[in-house]
Amino acid sequence: MSTEQQKKILLVEDEALIAMAQKMTLEKHGYAVLTASSGEKAVAVVEATPDIDLVLMDINLGSGIDGTEAAARILEKHDLALAFLSSHTEREVVEKTEGITSYGYIVKNSGEMVLIASIHMAFKLYDAQQRIQAQRMDIEAAYEEMQVANEELLQSQQDLLQHERALQTEQIFTEALLESIPGYLYVYDEQGNLIRWNKKHETMTGYSAEELAHMNMSDWFDGEDAVRVAEAVAEVFRTGYGEVEANLRVKGGGTILIHSNGVRLSIGEKTYFTGVGVDITERKRNEAKIQEQLDELRRWYAATLDREDRILDLKREVNSLLAKTGKSPRYPSALEEPHG
Repeated sequence: MSTEQQKKILLVEDEALIAMAQKMTLEKHGYAVLTASSGEKAVAVVEATPDIDLVLMDINLGSGIDGTEAAARILEKHDLALAFLSSHTEREVVEKTEGITSYGYIVKNSGEMVLIASIHMAFKLYDAQQRIQAQRMDIEAAYEEMQVANEELLQSQQDLLQHERALQTEQIFTEALLESIPGYLYVYDEQGNLIRWNKKHETMTGYSAEELAHMNMSDWFDGEDAVRVAEAVAEVFRTGYGEVEANLRVKGGGTILIHSNGVRLSIGEKTYFTGVGVDITERKRNEAKIQEQLDELRRWYAATLDREDRILDLKREVNSLLAKTGKSPRYPSALEEPHG
């Protein structure tokens, strides 16, 4: 949209005298005004005029389509501000407009200043909606980027570290990861003390920030899980990368199954162990259920095959007994000899 004085309004009004008066009022306040006397003409004008900023739509428009249907057709193809301008205040009339995206319902004869103020508000609401939509698109794009392969995420960590030395990058590194990592982030020092994490770390484990500040890596794992994690950490410090699946202890005594990818970070003379953990408890549970179902199907299939073999042997035995008594076989399908 251009400046306030250059904004273009389409006025949809079937009463010629009313349309003329409203057009003069709007033009007095610096708007460029087009008019349409029916819903069909309003749709056609919008199609032919792509730079319309606002549609002021009357509801009752004579024998053709009414204002609500015209508005719906326009907004189906065009993203612009639209406000209803009507003399009706009945509840059923107003409710007809509720399912249509609009930026106001202006009652005719409310006065010139009410009309202009309502138009100003419609533009402000539309601009706010556009900003919200742009922000939503930015958020969706950021979320998709967060789904990029873990290798790219780890590489971005390394890239961030290169900036830390020149820009006191430890703080930048932490803030950027807190906003971008889809799983829970952790950073441990060489003694295994947890020194950095993101909000999801608190959500998944149930511990508050104050409690996490006193946690050590040894607080999270028991038994064989602790052994596997220790081996993975050793691998990280040896090669620079490692991953592990283990049961992580959460607040309250329970556990969640996590898959964690870790990398070694060297900042000056200090070395850190950092990475991302993802809760895979539900995924593993579903995989186990699927495997149980497959195993059950295999057992039923094997049982069915054994049953058919036993029935066939029984038929052959009946045929053999009948043959010994000089009678014809009862089961022709079982006359062939059994395979080796």
